[in-house]
Amino acid sequence: MIELPRFDDHKKHLQLISLQALAAADAHRAVREHLHLSSEGIEAGTHTLALKPGARIYLVAFGKAAPAMTRASIEILQNQIVDGVISAPHHIDDLPPSLQTYRAGHPLPDAGSLAAGRAAELLLESATADDLLLALISGGGSAMLELPLPGIELDDLRLLNTLLIQSGLPIDKINTVRRALSRIKNGGLARLAAPARVLSLILSDVVGDRLSAIASGPTVLKRASRAEARNILQESGLWTETCASIRSALARPDPPLERARHPMNILIGNNSRVVHAAGQQAHALGFSVKTVTTKMQGEAREV
Repeated sequence: MIELPRFDDHKKHLQLISLQALAAADAHRAVREHLHLSSEGIEAGTHTLALKPGARIYLVAFGKAAPAMTRASIEILQNQIVDGVISAPHHIDDLPPSLQTYRAGHPLPDAGSLAAGRAAELLLESATADDLLLALISGGGSAMLELPLPGIELDDLRLLNTLLIQSGLPIDKINTVRRALSRIKNGGLARLAAPARVLSLILSDVVGDRLSAIASGPTVLKRASRAEARNILQESGLWTETCASIRSALARPDPPLERARHPMNILIGNNSRVVHAAGQQAHALGFSVKTVTTKMQGEAREV
């Protein structure tokens, strides 16, 4: 006869299940599980990237998990990382001095976001075809690393983001507008790194794990349609409230896509991983487990 969990142990059981879920969401652990250094080069997932003698590894990390992901990468690659830029929502004081750290805004970009974006652009100017950009991307990264199109000021960008957030538009439409106004989003970071290779380790905070939606896809090579962004603003009634600099930028034709080497984008953590870990722990404790969904979304007060 199967012994069922005792009801008076449920508090302890819930704590154990929660701890396993949190462990599965740990950014440091996720990087350690997916990134390795071997005699053949850097191993990430099922891929191996050989490095030529003298090749340099540049690190750009941004988002809420940037500090933890950076620490794990340093532990693995050690002195292989020559320079880097880290942008996070709080101060970071325990990283090597060769890494430039920035405190940036979220959910709205701020001066720190733009400073980090400019630092990343400057860092990658000297990258060669033998070099590698290691991009560590997590939720919130869309606001924390930014390079707006020429002529768009920070205040204009912040006002637009405020309007978008308050509009009730779906996040995919909001991100479509954001991507059209940025030189970082929509593969922009990968293009800045060209001709270097790009390896991205990505933590998803997006339902469905669409890579182009996580931090607005900075290493996912896609064309950002200014006409589509313009239509979204017009149909939502936000066009007339948008600053002239942004209306002017979106009125211009899409530029030709700059060439970049195809990035290697690896998803290292998501909601499904956390749900699975919680379910495994519950099953080990004797509970009957059924995953209802990993794609619930909506306003918290409603779902």
